[in-house]
This record gives sequence, structure tokens and C-alpha cells, in this order.
Amino acid sequence: MRDIIFHLADKHMEEGLRAFFQRDDWQHTLGCRRFEIDPRSDSDLFRVAGCTDGGVWKYAHKNLATFKDKYRHAVIVLDADFDPRPGAKVLQEDISKCMIESGWNEGRFAVIVIQPELEAWLWAPNVNVALGFGHPNFNDLRAALEAEMLWNAGDPKPHDLKGARDYAAKRGGKRTGGPIFKSIFGGISRRALDLCAEPGFVTLRSALSGWFPDGGGA
Repeated sequence: MRDIIFHLADKHMEEGLRAFFQRDDWQHTLGCRRFEIDPRSDSDLFRVAGCTDGGVWKYAHKNLATFKDKYRHAVIVLDADFDPRPGAKVLQEDISKCMIESGWNEGRFAVIVIQPELEAWLWAPNVNVALGFGHPNFNDLRAALEAEMLWNAGDPKPHDLKGARDYAAKRGGKRTGGPIFKSIFGGISRRALDLCAEPGFVTLRSALSGWFPDGGGA
């Protein structure tokens, strides 16, 4: 059996994680031991075309049925911010219930609901994040976003996540969307990830370190 399958709800997640797992130091950055994953594989990093957040909510267990005896662990990743906005708790509970009923033991999978959406993972206060957007200094980038009314002073992240992403990319001479996720995920540091308090990401790191503890066996 292979170690792990990531079931992803959109192409930006896929592009970002493919770039991340192409790095030589990804296990150190996550805080776990290295596990078997091929960033070129359409199974290890699995996405069903047209099956975005709502589809993953309803059909992740069906989409993963053929992989149950091929992978030890599954990570299901989706945004919380989609209509009808059932909320992270409901999404986690619904998907988990269906996974267990489909034969996945509870300890074999994790449901990662990003609150509110993937762009929340872009904004750890770190120079590597700024560089991903084409800016040399994170504080200067934040000040520019505050001046554009995209980030409220005192808040840990922009209130307009997509607007801030697009503005920061344009200001830094970068293409927005997938290229930004590839750039930032491909270069983000352990220190930056340690500062990310988004609940879905915290759950992801906890699951991976539990399955693949640093310096030990799973």
C-alpha cells in the first residue's frame, strides 16, 4: 500500500501541493517524517474534474472508494466558503460519517476544511510569502494592502482574501491564481507555517505528524 492520498477540491490546491512536494525539505517544513508521495501522480494528489467543494462534501467517500485498499491514509481538503455554507463542523462531520460508512477506519483519514478558503494559507507574516508575491518585505506588502482597504489593521489576515491575493500579485508583477500558489507553496518556510493558525492547516499538520512522526515510524 502507498502511504497517503490527498483528495483536493480545486486546481489551485493541486498546483500548490504539487510544487510543495517537489521540494527536498517538505517533511521538515511540515514537521513530520518523510512519507511516500509522488508530486507528479494524479492518484497521490487526486482531483476529480468538476468536483469542487460541494462535490467533495457529498462524494469524497465515493471518489475514494477505489483507493481504500491502495492507500494507508487519506486527506480530504476543501474550502468552507461555498453555497449553501454549511460550516466547517458540518462538513467535517458529514464527510467523516460517509468515509467511515464506506469502510475507512476513523484513524486512517483526515478532513481538512479551510476557513474560509485556500487563500487563507497564503498570508503567514514571513519574507518568503512576500517574495512569492514579488515583494521584498512582508510589512511593506501588508501596509500596501491596508492602504487599499483589503486588510484591516490588527487582523491576522486580509478580510478580502482573493482581492488581496490579486492585488499583491499585480503589484509584484506576478500572475495571480495558480502561479501564486505554486510560488508560495514552493518556497514557504517552516517558520512561516509555524505562524499559520488557520484551523484546517493546524488539523492537517496534526494528522501528518501523528501518522508520520518525525524520527519515528507511522
